[in-house]
Amino acid sequence: MRSTLQPVLRLLALGAGAGASVWVAMTAADLIEVQNRDAIAAALLRDGFRWAVVDTDGLTATLSGTAPDETARFRALRSASDEINPANIRDAMTVAPPRDVPMPDYRLEFLRAGNKVTTLGLLPGGLDAEDALLAAIADATVGLEVSSLVTASADAAPDGWSGGISTAIEATQSLPEARVVLTPGRLSVKGRTTDRATATTLEAALRDSLPDDIELALDLRIPLPTLSPFVTRLRVAGGAATFDACAASSPAGAARIKAAAVTAGLAPDAAPCTLAHGAPDAAWDRVAVDAITALHGLGSGAVTLSDLTVTLSPDAASSASAIDAARARLEAALPDGYRLVVMVPSGTDGGPASSSAAPNFSATRSPEGQIQVRGPLPDAQAETMVDSFADARFPADSLTIALRRRSDLPEGWSLRVLAGLEAFSALESGRLSVTPAMIMLSGTTGTQGLSSTLAGRLTTALGPSAAIKLDITYREQLDPVAALPTAEECLAQVRAIQERDKITFGPGSIELDTTALSIVRRIGRVLRDCEGIAMEVGGHTDSQGRAEMNQSLSQARADAVLNALIAERVSSKSLTSVGYGEDNPVADNDTADGREANRRIDFQLQFPLLGPPAPIVEDAAASADPEIETQASEETSDGQD
Repeated sequence: MRSTLQPVLRLLALGAGAGASVWVAMTAADLIEVQNRDAIAAALLRDGFRWAVVDTDGLTATLSGTAPDETARFRALRSASDEINPANIRDAMTVAPPRDVPMPDYRLEFLRAGNKVTTLGLLPGGLDAEDALLAAIADATVGLEVSSLVTASADAAPDGWSGGISTAIEATQSLPEARVVLTPGRLSVKGRTTDRATATTLEAALRDSLPDDIELALDLRIPLPTLSPFVTRLRVAGGAATFDACAASSPAGAARIKAAAVTAGLAPDAAPCTLAHGAPDAAWDRVAVDAITALHGLGSGAVTLSDLTVTLSPDAASSASAIDAARARLEAALPDGYRLVVMVPSGTDGGPASSSAAPNFSATRSPEGQIQVRGPLPDAQAETMVDSFADARFPADSLTIALRRRSDLPEGWSLRVLAGLEAFSALESGRLSVTPAMIMLSGTTGTQGLSSTLAGRLTTALGPSAAIKLDITYREQLDPVAALPTAEECLAQVRAIQERDKITFGPGSIELDTTALSIVRRIGRVLRDCEGIAMEVGGHTDSQGRAEMNQSLSQARADAVLNALIAERVSSKSLTSVGYGEDNPVADNDTADGREANRRIDFQLQFPLLGPPAPIVEDAAASADPEIETQASEETSDGQD
C-alpha cells in the first residue's frame, strides 16, 4: 500500500511546484511589462513627445502615434531606447504629411548715404536675376561706392515684384540720402531731397515708371528754407487781419503765431506760417505773438518783426493813450537784444499834409504780358536807373515807360521806386503803387511763398518801419513745376504730332528732309518740357532687303532723329535710340503705301528694366496715389504757403 501511495504523492508535489513556477513567471513578466511601459511613457513625456503612445506585450514595446516630422519620430525612438533594449522596441509611428512651404520673404533694400550705397535682401530668380541686378546698379550708380549683401533664391518672382526693381534703383540714384525698400506689391521710398521742385519731378517720374500692380509709398522730406531777414508782418484794418509775410522757427511757434493772428482778425482757414531757418534766437516766435497781441490791442494798423526789430505802426485813428499802453506792454515783454520802433501817425494818411496831390509811381502787368511803368522821379539819374532796370527785367516789345520829373518828391523816393519795381518784376501779372505813405503790391504768381520772400526783400531795402501792403495770390496753373506734364502726357503730345505729320524716310535713306526736320523741331519743343522723362526713339523699316541690313538701317534712322532732337536742345540723358528693323510692321509690306508706312520713327516710354511695360493709365483719378508732404498747397488769396 505504502509503495503505491508514494509515487502519487511525488507526482502531486511535482505538479504543485510546476504550477507555482508558472505563477511566479507570469507575475514577473507582468511586472516587467508594466515597468517598461511606465518607464518609456515617462521618458516620452519628459522629452516633449506627447503625441507618442506606448504599448507593451511582454518584453516588446510598441510605439505608435503621428509624429509632426521625421526628426521628431527619430528622437522619440531614441528616448524609448534609453529605457529598454532597442531590439525590443517596435516602431509603429507615422509621420504627418509635410505642410506647404511658405513663400520666402522677398525684400530688396537700398540704403544710400552720400556716395555710399548698400544693397541687401533676398532676391528671387536665381543667379541670373542677381547678375542683372548688380549690372543695373553699376550702370545707375557710376561714381558711387556700392556694397551688395543680396542673396538670390531660385524660386520664380512673385506677382508685384520684378517691375519695381528699376524704379527702386532710380529712386536710390536720385536721392542723396535714401532708404528704398521693395517687397511684393509695394515700393517704399523714404529720403531727403533738395527742394520742392525736385521732389515733385521725382514723384512724377517714379509713378510713371512703376507698374500698376505695385503700390508706391513716398516720404520725401525737404530741408527748411533759410530766410534773411526773418520777417513776420501783419496788417489789421476794419476788424480783418492779413499776413504780408509770416515766418516761424518751429511748428509749435507757427501755431501760436497763427492763433494770435486769428484773435486779431485773421481768417481761421488762412494758410499757416512758413517754417524756416534763420530766426535770430529761440524767443523769436514768442516775440511775434507778443507783437501781434499788442497790435490787436490797438485795433488797427500794422506790425513788422524783422530779425531783432519790432516796428509797430498804428493807424491815424489810434489814440495816443492806446499807443502808449501798447508801447509799454510790448517793451516789458521784449527779451534783451530786441528793439522796438513805434511809428506814431501824424495825419490820416500816415504822413504830413500836403497842399499838392501826393506823388504816385505805378506799374501794371496784364495777364497777356503787357507792362506799363509810369510816374514821377526826381532827376535824370533816377530816370536812367529806372529805364535800365525795366529794360533788363521786362521784354522790350511788351514794355511801355512814361516817366516825368517832379521836384517835391520825398527823400528816398528813388530807392522806394526801385525796390517796388524789383518786387513787381517777380509777379506773373499785377499792379504796383508807390506813394510816400505806402508801397502796395498785388497780383498773381506761380511761386509758392513769394509773398514772404518779397516782404523780406522790401523790409531789407527800406527798413522794418516801411509801410508795405502785399496781396499776392499763388495759382498752381502758373507754377512751372506743377505744370510739368506727366510721362504719358508727353508721349501723347509727341504721338499727336506724328498722327498729323509722320517722320518718314525714302527707300534705303537715313537722311531727314526739310519736312521731317520741321516735325522734329515741333517734337523737340514738347520734349524740352519733358526733361527727365526717359523716352525711346525707335526706328523701323519695310521688309525689302535682308533682315540684317534692315536692322542696321533702322538703327541709323533712329540715331538720325536722336541727333536732330539733341540739336534742338533736348537733353540726351533722357533719350535712347533703338533699331527694330522689319520686325514690327504697322501696314502690309506687299503694297507701296504699306511699305512707306512701315518706314517710320516711333516714340515710346522706356519701361522698368526687369518688369513688363507699364500700361498707360487712362483715368489717373482711378488710381489711389498716397499723398506726400511735398504736394502743392491749394490756391490761396493771401499769398501764404
